[in-house]
Amino acid sequence: MSGEPLTIELVPRIAAAEDALAVRALTCAGRTPRYGDAAQKLIRRCGSVLAGTVAEPPGFHCLLFEQPAADVDDRLAGLSAVQDAGDGICDWIVMGVNRSLHGGRVSDGRSIAAAVAQETTRFARDQGFRHMVAQVHRNHQKSLHIVERLGFILVRKLDVDYSLYAVDLAP
Repeated sequence: MSGEPLTIELVPRIAAAEDALAVRALTCAGRTPRYGDAAQKLIRRCGSVLAGTVAEPPGFHCLLFEQPAADVDDRLAGLSAVQDAGDGICDWIVMGVNRSLHGGRVSDGRSIAAAVAQETTRFARDQGFRHMVAQVHRNHQKSLHIVERLGFILVRKLDVDYSLYAVDLAP
């Protein structure tokens, strides 16, 4: 993006079966390393769950973030998926922002990614979860920055690439 960053209105909603094609078509990764490919696969899997071609995991929720002023084919700005991990814990499976909107902002000045992340944690809190966990690739600086700004703390390293972060969702 050149000049001023794009500013959009962002409206969250829970995805439904009719959103499957749009979710599968969402491209979030550019020329990114392996973690971008992994996120893109998870996003496509969300589309498959919505379409019913893959069994829906218990407690699965896919949140869509749309720009209402855009053409129908361009409305999907991002998505986030969470799942009930039991014991009041919400597992944040994936988050992605439409590649064409990277660097954009929402009307209150937050980055689109920050807005999607904050709305996702708000959704989890509103669903009654007490904690949220997320696996983050150690080299994905944007993801690390986002979860740390939301108050997530490192729980443990899972392997050479990923670490587990957690946050308390108490109000």
